[in-house]
Amino acid sequence: MLVLALAAGLGLGGALIHWAGASAVSEALARLGWHGFLAVCLVQAAVVATRAAALRVQLGRASYAACLGARLVREGAQNVLWMVPGLGVAAGIRALTLQPGAAAGPVRAAACTFVDMLIESAALMLCALASLLLVVGTVERDQGGLWLAAFAAAAVPLVALAALSRHGGARRLIGKLVRKGARAFGQGIGRDLTDSTAALTADRPRMIRATLIHVGGWLLGAGQIWLAARAMGVELSLPAALALNSLVVAVTGMLFVVPWGAGVQEGSFVLVGGLFGVDPATALVLSLVLRARDLTVGAPGVALWSVLEWRRRSTAAVVRDGAEPRAALS
Repeated sequence: MLVLALAAGLGLGGALIHWAGASAVSEALARLGWHGFLAVCLVQAAVVATRAAALRVQLGRASYAACLGARLVREGAQNVLWMVPGLGVAAGIRALTLQPGAAAGPVRAAACTFVDMLIESAALMLCALASLLLVVGTVERDQGGLWLAAFAAAAVPLVALAALSRHGGARRLIGKLVRKGARAFGQGIGRDLTDSTAALTADRPRMIRATLIHVGGWLLGAGQIWLAARAMGVELSLPAALALNSLVVAVTGMLFVVPWGAGVQEGSFVLVGGLFGVDPATALVLSLVLRARDLTVGAPGVALWSVLEWRRRSTAAVVRDGAEPRAALS
């Protein structure tokens, strides 16, 4: 099914490029140039650094370097090794446990990562709603239906998340599912994970600080869209760039069954970009640039994960070799 979804997504992406005109896409890409792509990558590095700060809020005593390393690994595995769904989250948790500066075992690393994901998603929806309210006056009347659909796409997940967080039965069901899923990692770890997650979410000041930091990260992410559009000669306001980025990420996240969001991201850029006067060729280039950015910025994260795993194996081998002679002498 994943292969079929990927094939369908790639087919949709190719059809969109053919519809927009391959020559028009090439011209827009040439207008962007290497300087525009480099600026996008630099801003993305700042986004990752900001998200690492939000993760550190959850971990508390952890060093910022360890949180930055874990976030780099998570971004790299998610964007480069996209063939395995959910690998980015698992890799981020693994990276936290492999770094002494994180001061976190598997349960705490998983709980902090899950809570961080929820806060990041909530911050995304808040940014989408705020940006749509800011740009509502710029939407043409004949596009009112599309605007309402975009508003619903941003509002419905946030309302659902808020409703689930207040419903006792939903919380118990989620906790039960988490315990069953975590049982494969050892007896009792599911309940420990649930308790640790509940303790984190009960700390309201910490949740608010992390949410504000993630909002800053999404604002920086919108800056990438704004910079790339300006480099291609397209006038796009910052609120419109924020709305475009937020809605594309939201739609791609909802259709996570398509590996790497192939075709889904491109179609979202074309559809939502049309609301703000972005032509299809420019919208497709924005999507392709973000894909190239993900690979460029994500590659160091994959390399770091490899180094952390190699260091763990080397340390384990040294300890094992040192223990065997003592066992023989005894």
